[in-house]
Amino acid sequence: AALCGIARIIFGSDWPHPEGLADPINLVGDLQAQGLDETNIRKVMGGNLVDLFKVENKKVLNPDVPALVIA
Repeated sequence: AALCGIARIIFGSDWPHPEGLADPINLVGDLQAQGLDETNIRKVMGGNLVDLFKVENKKVLNPDVPALVIA
């Protein structure tokens, strides 16, 4: 963030590929450990993407879509 600015960082994951994070949501804890506050974590985890693609920032829930189950 110090190098390029927090507004230029977007969360991404290659999961479930081997080179991806085993549990991508743990990245939030890593960001907190690096000193990012809640506002900047929200930017990295989705806010910057919303701004970049100029999409509506809303929760989308489709209860008819089955949950992803990893066996």
